[in-house]
Amino acid sequence: MKLFLSRAALALTAFAAATALIAMDANEAHAQKRKGKVKKLRPMGGVRGGFILTGSGDAEVEAGGQTASASYDDNSTYALNGFAAWPVAKNIRVGGSIWWLPSLDLRDADAPEPDEKGMEFDVNLLAEYVMPFGSVDGFAYGEGGLSIMLPPDDGDGDSSNDPDNGFGYNVGGGAGAQFLVSSSLALRGDLRLQYYSVDFTNDVAGTEVTTTFAGTRVMLNVGVAFGL
Repeated sequence: MKLFLSRAALALTAFAAATALIAMDANEAHAQKRKGKVKKLRPMGGVRGGFILTGSGDAEVEAGGQTASASYDDNSTYALNGFAAWPVAKNIRVGGSIWWLPSLDLRDADAPEPDEKGMEFDVNLLAEYVMPFGSVDGFAYGEGGLSIMLPPDDGDGDSSNDPDNGFGYNVGGGAGAQFLVSSSLALRGDLRLQYYSVDFTNDVAGTEVTTTFAGTRVMLNVGVAFGL
């Protein structure tokens, strides 16, 4: 609980700082508009690192017509992201986004140690609304698409009992700010909420077993963006 509160406090502090900087820069934006200088939205790409503040979900197992479920905590720590988007309207960009979680750890609520589930890739469509304020842009975005979980090798040398790769979907969105360092480079930060649902299937003693992991994550992302 203390770890969650400290992470949440860090996220809120970062978000509050970004909001304050946007407000401070608003006067400059209004002055530019009065002079007829309206900043044109341009194509943008970038990379980010995401810190997973908290996450949880439910795992449901189905085999032979019987089902069982258990809750878990998402003990993963970070993710990496690359994105690119192009303007399609005055304040709107549309593009794509790829996320990589290199160490996916899901912890049973009653278990002392995390259960490593391998790694996760998310391949998403992305849409964002940009609010220009001079040298600071506020933005809100939504994204969703395909989720792929790759299970780790259990090390027993027999792959016949290993689960297949997990496939599913994810949806989410967030809001944040980017601070223009130059005409083609910006520092970027945001808070993101994600929901995912992924199915694994494997054969156990001739019976098909399907396990579904469905949960949510809250992430604090920081990175750089550049003009395309």
